[in-house]
Amino acid sequence: MEITMTAKMMSINIENYVRRLKDIDFMQPLYEAVVNSLDAQASNISIQVKSQEVLDKDSGKKLQLINGFEITDNGEGFTEKNIDSFFEMLSEKKDEGKLGSGRFIWLKVFNDITIKSKLKDKTIKINFCKSYKDITCDEIIERNDKQETTIYFSNINEAYINKRPINNVHYIRTQIEDTLLAKLLLLKKTGKKFLITIDDLVTIDNKSLPELREETFKVKSNNYDTEEEFKLYYRVKRAEDGKVSNYYVAHGRLVKPFTSEVKIDKLPDNSSSTMLLTSSYFDKHIKDDRKSFSIDVINESEESPVTLLNINCNLKQKVDNILLKELPEIKETNNQNIEDAIREEPHLSKYIQESAHNSSIANKQDLLKSAKKQYEKDRERIRSDFKKILENKKLKADEYQQIINEFNEFQVYELGRYIAYRQQIIEHLKQLNERNENSEELLHTLFMQMKTCEDNSQYHYKQNMWLIDDKFMSYLYIASDKTFNQINKAINGERIPKSQNGSDRPDLFVYFSDDENEKNVDCLVVELKAIGASDEEKNKSITELSNNVTTIRENMPNIRNIYSFIISKIDEQFLKTIKGQDYKPFISKNDTHFYYKYYEFNKHHSYVLSTDTICEDAFARNKVFMDLLRNSTKADNDKLKNLA
Repeated sequence: MEITMTAKMMSINIENYVRRLKDIDFMQPLYEAVVNSLDAQASNISIQVKSQEVLDKDSGKKLQLINGFEITDNGEGFTEKNIDSFFEMLSEKKDEGKLGSGRFIWLKVFNDITIKSKLKDKTIKINFCKSYKDITCDEIIERNDKQETTIYFSNINEAYINKRPINNVHYIRTQIEDTLLAKLLLLKKTGKKFLITIDDLVTIDNKSLPELREETFKVKSNNYDTEEEFKLYYRVKRAEDGKVSNYYVAHGRLVKPFTSEVKIDKLPDNSSSTMLLTSSYFDKHIKDDRKSFSIDVINESEESPVTLLNINCNLKQKVDNILLKELPEIKETNNQNIEDAIREEPHLSKYIQESAHNSSIANKQDLLKSAKKQYEKDRERIRSDFKKILENKKLKADEYQQIINEFNEFQVYELGRYIAYRQQIIEHLKQLNERNENSEELLHTLFMQMKTCEDNSQYHYKQNMWLIDDKFMSYLYIASDKTFNQINKAINGERIPKSQNGSDRPDLFVYFSDDENEKNVDCLVVELKAIGASDEEKNKSITELSNNVTTIRENMPNIRNIYSFIISKIDEQFLKTIKGQDYKPFISKNDTHFYYKYYEFNKHHSYVLSTDTICEDAFARNKVFMDLLRNSTKADNDKLKNLA
């Protein structure tokens, strides 16, 4: 007899509900069906995989792609109670937090689902589809030798046709085992026996599952009189695959990996980790898509009194303790990563140490990221506090002294930061030089951003003229790729006559003075050529620079000394050109050369610098400060170790 669909049995528009489901995986209907079988007390579950032969366009090979499933179990089947539950949204054991949305996930991937449930004295047959008007449920009175339920999945939705995996029983087994590991392990712990068979070839049962240890902890809310219990199942072992599988779990299903606060990216070589965090709190807050929770991250609420932040703080402590106990070599790896991070950014030593203290596995990049974040946070706080003492006349002496001490300490950090920054710039120039870079723009930008200017030498991070000489760091005005018209207007308030090259653009122009009264002003003018530039381009630089100096002499009478620089790579051909212009060699660091000439007719000092010479000289100058910084850092670290 046909059972009439009532409003009670189907109270939502299935099609609209299914449409709202996002990010559903092709295999998810299978997982949902297996979970339903287990929840129905099934001890034996058989999966038959249907295939379709498809010609692969890229390889030309014939592939057997999954085209459907048949899942048969010996569970309690479709009793009257379960039929009502099936056809009423949100009806599945609400007190346990189950949403009953699994059957709608089926319809996201498959258009046609048929359920045939054999009970003792009758058979229930349900045709389930998106349009609830076409759903039928038939009850056939008959005696059955055995009790079993079979679900048939067929007619794949068009959106999933190209998302089908290859039919491989070992792949399917791994996917089921990984996705439902928590569910299966919990059943195993209760002594429940089960057997899942795939195409009569491979099986999953109690014996095939790993043994997991468990740790229980409780998390309290801050503003609500609430406490939730969490259980962490884990296994850390030696394994060549180095697999890390750490998940939040709800209703025995993997929901999402641990968030970044707890996430373990990499373990020591030949180690693997499985960690599964379960809780009835997760069960109550799982969303319909089975991939996220309705749990507030930071702010507590009546609906979500225990935040994810508090959960993760407690979880991380457990994870750290477990890993350090099971893998003691982590300590050695941590120490090496800490040393590497400090060597790279010595001014952040204090913050790197603090970050390492809060992490079980001290990945170098994570340490640096965390340290920089905290550094910037402290930087803003200390600046704000220092501003307050200037404005607050009633500040207590001890408070005043504390802020002053913090400010002075942070100035040392700032200096260290700048030294480390200079080292990075040197390394970048070295890389450009090694690969014979053809882009002049990259070289130019390394010294200063193009088409910009500054009239305040306090902005040390906006230009890198120290690469040439530190004396050029203190300037009255600096311009990058600006016309002489723009430069002279900024300095003298007037444009240059058209007949005198006012539209020419020196690559770099620096206006500076060693005189406190700024009566005697000097300038630096630079012509840059790409490291890998042609001989013709490099030769042009001599003429271009000469024209620039002439324009300066004719239009800027207040300039005393002019220093001109040609910067590029000095290869054999360009060296011949330089020597032909009577430039004389001078020895720099590590037997590298630079070349000098004094032009009497326009009275200026001209230099030709090779980029490798600049690297060597700048590195030597900065090395003194880097060594001081590292030695200071080492001393501080030794003190910390002794205190520990």
